[in-house]
Amino acid sequence: MPYRERLYSWAIMRLHPDLERSIVARYRSRVEAEGHYWTLRRLVPEAKFAIVFDVEADTTLICAIESESQRQPQRDRTTNQDLEV
Repeated sequence: MPYRERLYSWAIMRLHPDLERSIVARYRSRVEAEGHYWTLRRLVPEAKFAIVFDVEADTTLICAIESESQRQPQRDRTTNQDLEV
């Protein structure tokens, strides 16, 4: 996510009937997003919208945690023996 988009973390997302979604607009504050959300609800009453806080996931960290958990065998806490997975 580019730096400019990170400044505008609050977003209004339109929820489409076919489980698709699209970002309508981005805002710096939740209050600003809520104001525009209610305006959109009045202008397009048949559409569904949601206010979201958009955060970029750090996939490198997630991959590192997953690979670490795969290397270490799981142990039974009561007997302290390795479990077969």
